[in-house]
Amino acid sequence: MIVDAALRRRLVAHLAHALGLPQLGLVEDAVQVACLRALETWPAAGRPEHPAGWLYRVAWRQAIDQLRREQPQRPLPEAPEDDAAAPVALPAALQVPAAEGRFAGELDDEELALLFAACHPAVPPASQVALALRAACALDLHRIAEGLLTSEAALQQRLARARAALRGVSLAVPAGAALGPRREAVLATLMLMFQAGWRAGGRSGGPAVTDVSDVATASGDTGAIDSSAPAGAAGAAESAEPAEPADAIDPARVNARAAGPHGRPGGGLALAWEAIRLARALAAHPAVAHPDADALAALLLLHGARLSGRFDAAGDIVPLAGQDRDRWDAPMRRMGLAHLQAAMRATRLSRWHLLAGIAAEHALAPDWAGTDWGAILRYYDQLVAIDPSAAPRLGQAVALAEGGAPAEARDRLLALLADTPPALRPHALAALARAHERLGEPAAACSRLREALPLARSGAEARLLARRLQALEARAEVTGAAGPEVTGPAGAERTDPRGATDRPDSHGTGGPPED
Repeated sequence: MIVDAALRRRLVAHLAHALGLPQLGLVEDAVQVACLRALETWPAAGRPEHPAGWLYRVAWRQAIDQLRREQPQRPLPEAPEDDAAAPVALPAALQVPAAEGRFAGELDDEELALLFAACHPAVPPASQVALALRAACALDLHRIAEGLLTSEAALQQRLARARAALRGVSLAVPAGAALGPRREAVLATLMLMFQAGWRAGGRSGGPAVTDVSDVATASGDTGAIDSSAPAGAAGAAESAEPAEPADAIDPARVNARAAGPHGRPGGGLALAWEAIRLARALAAHPAVAHPDADALAALLLLHGARLSGRFDAAGDIVPLAGQDRDRWDAPMRRMGLAHLQAAMRATRLSRWHLLAGIAAEHALAPDWAGTDWGAILRYYDQLVAIDPSAAPRLGQAVALAEGGAPAEARDRLLALLADTPPALRPHALAALARAHERLGEPAAACSRLREALPLARSGAEARLLARRLQALEARAEVTGAAGPEVTGPAGAERTDPRGATDRPDSHGTGGPPED
């Protein structure tokens, strides 16, 4: 690709900021024209000395010319000079991004600033997130709709209403006290940006977001609860080592360790790294620093640390139960735990604290058998109290199944399937298969996996489900479909995992569909 995705995003971010978010569609078209011109001219004429400046100039001129045609009475700035060889003063966002936290009193990271501008209180929170993902992250409609658990048609209507509401509204980047009320929508946007990168990585051979602790963050809804810190989160924070310097997160190192077939990492990972960068910048900026921002940074870092162990050399997903934890990125994990420790200064816990606590339990467990499912379930219980939507309830059911209450998990999942959003349905079916498996019901488990297979969102997901189905079918042939299946010590039903001290045994077929 002549123009990488990160530069495209920065071009869109700067031009949308300069011309106004209501002009987002025009800006996206202008950037696309600039990229097509590069594709047509650079191979023959050679790459310009200042490629970012060349693209910025072409896109700016295209956007201004279009605005002149559509709004001839509107005063507009002049387009940059035509001499493509002339130097151009690039916006800061088109140069090397500023180091995390090195800001003055206001936001000067162009993408982070645009996120706050897009999350305008004149539109509903869900529309703020959708608009921010479109403007600052340049995500296509399908990926945004998938993350928000909605349809593309509904998303288009939501974006159209948001743009209409913002016509005539000043979209200057807020500062000072005006930043705080927009923080929550920005956090949700960064979470979904990270997930979009992870999903894109899975589609190109790398890891997909297929463990339920990931899926449970996808609803986009936000909330906070008045509560004391759960013991699990406090314990994880106390065990955190000092943070590594900012350059300890080396995407090239993790990409190399997480490479798919022939050493090629998933193409979407750059978006995940950018989400981590922005989350850490947000947590460090004095104008917007907040425990919730540290909790989100912890969540993304702890999931990012697992990237290098989540798929094999063939590009197939490795379930958490079978991952080599020595391959996880230790500096990134330490940094995540340090952010979690910083997040514990909160006087009340948000959903980001709870999700980061779940991620920390997975990160700190010595192996699959040593996972504290009781602690994870307690986090999910609190999360569902904040947000009883499908995604957190799915995570809660998985924790029940793995923690020793598969019958209760099965019943909850059957009820959940009645109104599960399409994007979550394959995960819910795979989780239900796991509950049946732990209850010694391999025939029912196989049936649910067959139902989930055609709904898989990527080739990597489909292959994982197929491997699970093949393994279960083989075990069913050996034991007999009607016979009891041994899935743990002394039967499937054990004490309530919220107070359990035993741990589920490890199984080669893994969980739904990954953890």
